[in-house]
Amino acid sequence: MGQKGLKNASTSIILMVAVILLSSGQGTSQEDIIVLGPYDTGTEVLLNDPRIVFDTSPLIGLWEEGYVKVPGAEPPADTLWFSDGPFLYLGHFNSDLGVEVRWENLTGLLEENGVRDHSLAGFSVSIVVPCTVELENHTPGGDIGFTPDMEMDIDSINWNRAMKEELEWLISIGVISGLDQAGIERISSLSDRGNMGPDHRVIFHHNTSSWELYDTTGLPGLPLLFGPPSLHTRSEFPDSVAPSPDGDEELLSTGLIILAAASFSVLAVLGSLFYYRTSRIVRINNARRKLIYELIRLNPGIHFSALMNDLDLKPGVTSYHINKLEKAELIKSYQDGMYRRFYLFEDRVEMKIALSDLQKIIVHTISEEPGISQIDISRAIGKSKVVINYHVRFLRDLGLLVMEKDGRETHCFLTPQGTQFSGA
Repeated sequence: MGQKGLKNASTSIILMVAVILLSSGQGTSQEDIIVLGPYDTGTEVLLNDPRIVFDTSPLIGLWEEGYVKVPGAEPPADTLWFSDGPFLYLGHFNSDLGVEVRWENLTGLLEENGVRDHSLAGFSVSIVVPCTVELENHTPGGDIGFTPDMEMDIDSINWNRAMKEELEWLISIGVISGLDQAGIERISSLSDRGNMGPDHRVIFHHNTSSWELYDTTGLPGLPLLFGPPSLHTRSEFPDSVAPSPDGDEELLSTGLIILAAASFSVLAVLGSLFYYRTSRIVRINNARRKLIYELIRLNPGIHFSALMNDLDLKPGVTSYHINKLEKAELIKSYQDGMYRRFYLFEDRVEMKIALSDLQKIIVHTISEEPGISQIDISRAIGKSKVVINYHVRFLRDLGLLVMEKDGRETHCFLTPQGTQFSGA
């Protein structure tokens, strides 16, 4: 970036999306000084294709589990809105790199330049090298330099592969949908170090319905209101890489799953029961979820830690697959003191629920005003939002209520079980 761009950018260096992925290549000696220009720190794509749909809830879940960071924000998720990003996580291509995912809408800048019917709104995904500002070797009036936070061979990073793996991971956990494999390949092929910032990154060009580098589309240059791409130090990212839903697992057939489960059974499953269980498990198209389902079937009431330990899964992976099974109405769970216990969805479960006086008041308040927000519950009861949030989540885990997000507010509704309880 030249002197003029720097002057415009110097007031706001924080905004923009950074996705950091470092290669495990050979390092540099301490005598070598690596100084990178602002746009040499990584590569970036703005997912502004209107066919792409975004759901940040998986990232919010990973944020609560410590695999994602949001600068300036702390869990619980009810305090976070998607525009409050960025979401920062370590890269899957290489855990020394980082990834920044942020919502952006630069459409207004295009309109100011006379371009209509062309949206630049969507999540941007940036893969960058974590850096610090280099001042010692900065020449007055020249470009600011940035030094990598760790020793590495920058030229050994395969940026095409890095972008491909990050997009595929975001798709696999449900953050992105509507981006096909051809789109992934095209974006990845254009992803190279230096393709960052408003004027240089990959975007979806509406006129050609294809992914292109911004500066090759003929669209007007955007004023550098946002400064150069976001730069983060290594300490700003989580300590561990977010798990992949499937990892490197070997997919198992339904027959093998049933056979493995049978080894735990004393008697073979008979006729209709065998057919029913098989038809249920066929609906599960993921090997780890099949194993979780079978373990719950064989051990009704098993709790989260036991599931995780018996199958040798990490907490984030276990939570991800359990949520998928619950959403598919294949399993259900109840809070039992400090334990969350799991059952098949069709199991009849007798649970003795003992609520505190405050929890009873919350249930009664929701029954009186279905859809009431957590903020209004807080005002009505006279307890802090943090306290209400804790108990609402507890009641949700018991199956007494459901929470629906609407902008920055979360509204609460009783389930049939909650309604019965409120009238008890």
